[in-house]
Amino acid sequence: MKHKTQKWFTLVELLISMTIFFIFVVMTYVNYSYYQNISKVKLSLKQISQTINDARNLAISWYNKDWINQSIWVYFDLENDKNNISLYAINYNSWIILNNNSFYKKISLQPWIWIDNISWKNKILIYFSSIYAKPEIYYYDNSWVANIFSWDYLDFDISFKWALTFPLNRKLKYFKNTNVVDY
Repeated sequence: MKHKTQKWFTLVELLISMTIFFIFVVMTYVNYSYYQNISKVKLSLKQISQTINDARNLAISWYNKDWINQSIWVYFDLENDKNNISLYAINYNSWIILNNNSFYKKISLQPWIWIDNISWKNKILIYFSSIYAKPEIYYYDNSWVANIFSWDYLDFDISFKWALTFPLNRKLKYFKNTNVVDY
């Protein structure tokens, strides 16, 4: 009796090997997207920190021939837009009116990254006066009357979507007196 030598895989063997392959692919993708989201949160923390430092440096050094020295406002509006930070430039020692005339630029955080909370306030303004760049912090409650923020620091809660756990939900502290951002 002669035995046949098998040259091809059977259909069952192919299905089993493909199933194992797809299980590995799915496991790898889930881990990859999780770590990708963690890196988005970290990058957004750095963006916020860099925006605050850039605003301070602009207030120290920016001179516009038509507008003289410029003070910079960093505006966080969590009621309307949790993903963007607005910068406004105004003349030295003048009060800001949030309109298109004083608007300087908008910084967008990474997709699906939100600022959930800033020291339990929804609208925060960080004012850097021209030349000295001494920060002053204001908040708005339900009216458009600016209230002076009395604490020495701001607590930022940043998260990916609605995450509650540590890697996808991080905290950032901005210390007003030393102009240090810690995360």
